[in-house]
Amino acid sequence: MAKVVILGFDGLEYNLVERFKLENMKQTQYGKILIPKECYTETVDPRGERVYEPYTPFVWSAFLTGRLPHEVGINRATLQKWNSSLLQLLRVLSVKLRLHKIRGKGKLLEKFGFKRSSFSWKDYRCPTIFDYADKPKIINVPTISEEWGIKLEGKKFDEIIKAAWRRFYWVKKEALKAIEEDWDLFMVYTRLLDVIGELCYGKFMTLFKAYTSCNHFVGEVKERLDEKETIFLIVSDHGMERFGNTLFGKHSNYGFYSLNIKTEWKPRFIIDFFPKILGWLKK
Repeated sequence: MAKVVILGFDGLEYNLVERFKLENMKQTQYGKILIPKECYTETVDPRGERVYEPYTPFVWSAFLTGRLPHEVGINRATLQKWNSSLLQLLRVLSVKLRLHKIRGKGKLLEKFGFKRSSFSWKDYRCPTIFDYADKPKIINVPTISEEWGIKLEGKKFDEIIKAAWRRFYWVKKEALKAIEEDWDLFMVYTRLLDVIGELCYGKFMTLFKAYTSCNHFVGEVKERLDEKETIFLIVSDHGMERFGNTLFGKHSNYGFYSLNIKTEWKPRFIIDFFPKILGWLKK
């Protein structure tokens, strides 16, 4: 049985991996992968404008199951659940009426004692890659780990960026510690490049620092592996491109992947990895 390591990077952009010559990211085989349109949603960019782009929870649920969001049971209404059936019904209706984008409702309800939880592993309608592993090790994986749903602190951009760095260092510390343990499937995820890409795409040194730090993280993980016995997959849910003439970035319609093994198989969509990962685990 082969061991499989997956490093998930939110917003890792193929063109920037090439531009910055990130050799740890560029393994034996690497390239772009397409994101199914059902994994897109309408969001608000840093300037407050609405954009239609790949949506992190939807894309990662597709990666983890090889299925599209409607098959998984994940949508804007089920991403968060209230402990009141009436409130949850109202949430479903608010999503349909596009009222869920009004900010502040949730915090107000929480002040009255209501509680909400995020979509999690137990909510999946189908198996994930972790269900096929004997000893999965999971760190900060979207829609799976409880800690993934923790929001970054701060209202101003610089506060959010600092919080993203703190979160990255925590994830890195946990990953490098856990990689030494016993596991057959290891997955860790970081959102740093997504935050930096969206808020600082036009700031070269800030972008460069984030990408080289993640590249160094990949190298540190590699140093702790027996690569002859381990399949190492790096994957992103989307890339990043400049938003018009601003300093901001927006999600591109493709992701990035990199493998430490040579194979004639090449993924086209992010859902293509699921059966391959199961095959690797059975080897």
